[in-house]
Amino acid sequence: MPPGRLNRRQRAIVVVGKTPNSTANRRHRQYLLQNGPTMITSEKSTNARRATRPSFSRLARYGLPLAATAVIATACSSSGSTSTPAANTGSTPASAASTSAAAATTVMLTSGSTPHLVDSSGKSLYLWVADTAGKSTCTAACATAWPPVTATGTPTAGMGLTAGKLSTVKRDDGSSQVTYAGHPLYYFVQDTAAGDEKGQGSDGFGAKWWLLDGAGTAITTAADDGPATSFSATSDSGVVPGY
Repeated sequence: MPPGRLNRRQRAIVVVGKTPNSTANRRHRQYLLQNGPTMITSEKSTNARRATRPSFSRLARYGLPLAATAVIATACSSSGSTSTPAANTGSTPASAASTSAAAATTVMLTSGSTPHLVDSSGKSLYLWVADTAGKSTCTAACATAWPPVTATGTPTAGMGLTAGKLSTVKRDDGSSQVTYAGHPLYYFVQDTAAGDEKGQGSDGFGAKWWLLDGAGTAITTAADDGPATSFSATSDSGVVPGY
């Protein structure tokens, strides 16, 4: 080593004022007296630059987890960059619910010698004599054989009907059943085609089922295809036939 040069350990010791009293250092005493202030200043400047760049080992020595160390390093590397906002495509997310009006049930009046209430597809609609005060009492097995006419919006009155007589009533399950002139309306499970009237005159579930005219009055005459047969609550097989 040249007489005027010290290794790193010796320079560090010189900086903190702990120069060892060794033969090698005695040879450099004169050099240190002449150049010590310059070396100390240079060493401090170097240490200051190193302090601005924390290494992973130094961060770990201060107790920072490895993951946190990585985050700090990433933040330092990206501090000078700018983020670009995502381009606006102009599209809007689809609404969970449709903005159009809820589907409404249309009740119409058939033509012919005995006009009666039907829906928009021509399926016959019935009242049940057992219903009172505009409230449906047909539930469970009864509602399976005689499905209630429900609507998710305001029902619409077709030609020949009075709109003011058309309304809805809440059922026990929370659905809205269409009523006409205060009578909850029903389909009959055996009416599979438009124009079928197989439920007319049935006494299923202990009371009569009738078609309705345009005034909301029960039509008590027999249908052309005959009334529905009577039935009990359960059959021999344990299945409710509903008619």
